[in-house]
Amino acid sequence: MSKRIIFIILLVLIPLNLLIAQDFVTEIDGAGNKVLVEYIGYDYDVVIPNDITVIGFGAFAYNHSLESIVIPDSVIKIGVGAFYECSSLESLTIPASVTSIGDSAYSYCSSLKSIALPDSLTSIGNFTFSFCHSLERITLPANLISVGDGAFAYCESLESIILPDSVTSIGDGMFYECRSLESIILPDSLTSIGDEAFYKCSSLESITLPVNLISIGDKAFYECSSLASITLPASVTSIGDYAFYYCDSLKSIALPDCVTSIGDSAYSYCSSLKSIALPDSLTSIGDRVFYECRSLESITLPDGLTSIGDEAFSYCRFLSSITLPANLISIGEGAFIGCSSLETIIVSQDNPRYVSMQGVLFDKSLKSILAFPAENGFKTYSIPEGIVSIESGAFAYSGFLESITLPDSVTSIGDWAFYYCDSLESITLPASLTSIGDYAFYYCDSLESITLPASVTSIGNSAFSGCSSLESITFPDSVTSIGDEAFIWCISLESIILPDSVTSIGDYTFYGCSSLKEIKVGSDNSYAFKYFLGTEYEKYLLYGPSWL
Repeated sequence: MSKRIIFIILLVLIPLNLLIAQDFVTEIDGAGNKVLVEYIGYDYDVVIPNDITVIGFGAFAYNHSLESIVIPDSVIKIGVGAFYECSSLESLTIPASVTSIGDSAYSYCSSLKSIALPDSLTSIGNFTFSFCHSLERITLPANLISVGDGAFAYCESLESIILPDSVTSIGDGMFYECRSLESIILPDSLTSIGDEAFYKCSSLESITLPVNLISIGDKAFYECSSLASITLPASVTSIGDYAFYYCDSLKSIALPDCVTSIGDSAYSYCSSLKSIALPDSLTSIGDRVFYECRSLESITLPDGLTSIGDEAFSYCRFLSSITLPANLISIGEGAFIGCSSLETIIVSQDNPRYVSMQGVLFDKSLKSILAFPAENGFKTYSIPEGIVSIESGAFAYSGFLESITLPDSVTSIGDWAFYYCDSLESITLPASLTSIGDYAFYYCDSLESITLPASVTSIGNSAFSGCSSLESITFPDSVTSIGDEAFIWCISLESIILPDSVTSIGDYTFYGCSSLKEIKVGSDNSYAFKYFLGTEYEKYLLYGPSWL
């Protein structure tokens, strides 16, 4: 085919507004800008023609040969994904004419080590320099106003950066997993830090937050494992969920007087945190806020506090006492579970909702027992008459407790109620009891026998898991359901009697019961009989009236 014919075919195929000059495909946009649409060459070093005003969407994307590029002063904008995954590009100078850089413009430029940004630049898009793994330094211009979400995410070699005074906010994930980032200077103009802004910046040791900062987003400093100290300015009013999660070098923190709420898990796993000063302005503590703060020895709750979330202080192993203020009206489930050094809980006499007796926490009406301090020294304990429910985690980890008496008024045992009470040898369940919650007696490995009253209808998941001393159990005719793994690893359990009333048995309910040799069921037509057919326990099945 002749060259003349090829040329004619190309003229037919190419849209009229597209032009090809050497290796550059261009077009004129609606505003009259000459846009570089695509580079189709294979050169290592490229000089963009000096009549180009916009580098368009993905113009050089996935060009793995490009090592250097000269951008002319005529260019005013670098478009979305313009140099996306130019993996061999090592350095970059952007001319003074450029005012904006689009989203992901240099994402995955994994060889890019340094960038010179012009003073004319006012905005950097979302994820613009994300995954530039080799980027060590960048200077942001003084006129920069906005920086998009994730702009420097996964820049794993970036060690330091200075944000100019013109920046007022740090977007979500801006420095996400910048694991080499050791220092950053934030301007006084900054008012907000977005979600996951410094997520897993594991080399960041300290940071000074500016005086005008108002909010810290969710997971803002998540797993900044080297962060040893931080000072929150007086202007901060809220701390987001997981904000300082797993900052396990953080030793102390003082919250300013304007803070009214602390988000869920904000300081979870801050294992070095020994003290924290809570302001009078604080009204709520979210779920698991101080979960696994193993070094926390004391904390003073402010008078204005009205609510404490689920597991808020769980596994604060050195917390020995806590005083609940007068205005507190809500305590979440398991708020103090795993506080193995807790000796007493004190409640203000003016509190309308809660009361403490012998250091044990009850609701004011004495219908529920909420928390039994694990280190109070009681070997035997009698729950007061009139108590209807034992709440979630109420006696969990009570290592001294050997026996407990429940009054006839108790109707329910909550989830985790006697979790890991490993000295508990005996407990008498009252005739009023109808339900046993999930993990209720989990790993009570000194418990040898238990009698379920005729009123019990359900046994929760893992209710007696790991009760390695339990030898026998009889299920009354009232029981209809037995949860998943309810008796898993009860290695001493030798016999069980299951009534025809049982219509549901969960997965792995008797798994690991290596001593089980006798399973009595009412008839060969019962649900329990059919449940064991085809299992390793089928050979131990016996059926007939329970009195035989």
